[in-house]
Amino acid sequence: MTYSVETTLRDELEISDFDWNRTQLIEFGNYLAKIGVEKNLPLAVSILMEDVRIFQQFAEGTSEVNELWVQRKINTVRATGHSTLYVRAVMDKGTYSDLHLDNCMGELAICGGGIPIAKNGNTHAIVIVSGLPHEEDHNFIMSHFDTFRSNHGK
Repeated sequence: MTYSVETTLRDELEISDFDWNRTQLIEFGNYLAKIGVEKNLPLAVSILMEDVRIFQQFAEGTSEVNELWVQRKINTVRATGHSTLYVRAVMDKGTYSDLHLDNCMGELAICGGGIPIAKNGNTHAIVIVSGLPHEEDHNFIMSHFDTFRSNHGK
C-alpha cells in the first residue's frame, strides 16, 4: 500500500473518530500484541494516553533497538501532532520546513508506526507499533483498528 500526506491524514481522522477511553485503548494494545504473537511477529506495541504509557508489550524477537524506535515514534507524534508516516510523506515531498521541527531530527522517527488519536484538537493518545518494515507498522495499526472497531460496535 502506498501512502501520501492525504492518506495518512485520513487515517488519523479515522482512528480519532472512534470514542476511545483508557479501557478500550488497553484492549486495543492487547489485541495488536495478541495478533503479533499469533503471527510470530517481532512486534513492540506501546500506547500512551494523555502522555502516560498505559500499555506496552515487546514480543519475542524484539530488542533494545525496538525500545529506541518506540521512543522516537512517540517523540515524532508529540513534536508534530501527526502520524510518523505523515511526517515521512511530508519529507518525501521535500517540504521539511512545513513541519517546524527545528533541530530535533536525531530524536525522531521519519517512518511509519506511530499514530495519534486526537480529541478536541489535541493529541489524546498515541498508538505505536515497531518491528515490521515501516509502512507495515502503520498498516498493522490501521488494518487491525478496522476489525477492533467493528467488534466494538462503532
